[in-house]
Amino acid sequence: MEQRANENSVQKVTAKRASKSIGPLDKEFDAAQEIGSHARSGTPRDAVNFADVLLLAVPWGEVKDALSAAGAMNGKTFISCVNPFGLRGLEVGLNTSSAQEISRFVPDAPVVEAFNYNRRLIQEAGRKVDRT
Repeated sequence: MEQRANENSVQKVTAKRASKSIGPLDKEFDAAQEIGSHARSGTPRDAVNFADVLLLAVPWGEVKDALSAAGAMNGKTFISCVNPFGLRGLEVGLNTSSAQEISRFVPDAPVVEAFNYNRRLIQEAGRKVDRT
């Protein structure tokens, strides 16, 4: 694996290893071109059509719109990095998680939660964390 000392090294290494790509979108296209010749930008629907696993990393208030723009998931796996916080604080109760709430919007796709703050809040409140 090629290593570089600049801030874009992870993206550049990843882009050089990619074998397929998706279509252009203005500034995203320019950024993808800078990263590497195999990287491409695209719409949420393009991402669903292209990938087997999708990473959802949007503000909590944008989840429904992002998933709506992506269309049918057809069994694609979602990794959610969404923290369920809005202007009023935590937007889901302590008896659920953002991944559980997101899975209601995409019943045809498994949702895995990663890099999420909600589990810590549940544990601090003294509730048992559902590991399913």
